[in-house]
Amino acid sequence: MKCTKIIAMTMMVTALAAFTASAKSKAKTVKQTTKMVLDFPGIEEGAGYPKWVSAALKQDVKQISKALNLKDRQVFFFTNKGTDLDFLQHWTDTVDMQAEIATSMSRVVERNVDALYSGGSAEVKKELVDKMNISSKVRLSGMVKEATFWVKYAAPKNPKQKIKKDMSNADVYYQYYVVYSMDKKAWDSQVQASLGDPSLNAEVSEYMLKNASGLGIAESDASSKNLAKAIYKDANNPLGGYGTDSLEESTADADYSWLTEE
Repeated sequence: MKCTKIIAMTMMVTALAAFTASAKSKAKTVKQTTKMVLDFPGIEEGAGYPKWVSAALKQDVKQISKALNLKDRQVFFFTNKGTDLDFLQHWTDTVDMQAEIATSMSRVVERNVDALYSGGSAEVKKELVDKMNISSKVRLSGMVKEATFWVKYAAPKNPKQKIKKDMSNADVYYQYYVVYSMDKKAWDSQVQASLGDPSLNAEVSEYMLKNASGLGIAESDASSKNLAKAIYKDANNPLGGYGTDSLEESTADADYSWLTEE
């Protein structure tokens, strides 16, 4: 009987030790998506994110425009991340901005080609998108920087470890956000001029006629007119490029708690 009690006690101690070890192990882990917000403008005064940044975190470019009261201007939104904030700001505001506006216009063309010729082959549609190439014809002039913001993050290199106070096991980086705008009429006239280029329209219409079956349309519908209208309408919505890295941050998966010491 005494032996049985000893065995039972030993089993309880072993189980308790295993449970404690398991609890400690779980306490040291964090979700793979968890990152820590270390700094952003106004954090020391207890300020939160501006409304337009909250919209940016949701990738809602129209709400960015609304939050900044830019309804009468053409809006462009960009974000990038990197370890050097000064370089990141300079790169995004100069080199990357130009490339991303062109990319945004290409997305507009691709979106409308897919919508109008949904039954067409991917290869033929891709060639049509390349033929349009209006992004190279749109010139950027009179751009105004409306707002900027940055957030400094720390993300664990190993998702099973909490971040140490000395950051030795974390990747520290900045996410930079910037909004530009330009006069709506100036943008509108540039887009119209690009889409109204006679040589472009003739080339596109000729291509559509030769590849009508590949686009899933009748030869009588092989005209660039409807496509140009759709692109023009879409291109006058706020446009956004998400830099060399797509926007991944959200307030939901960012950990604002104190850094833990191990």
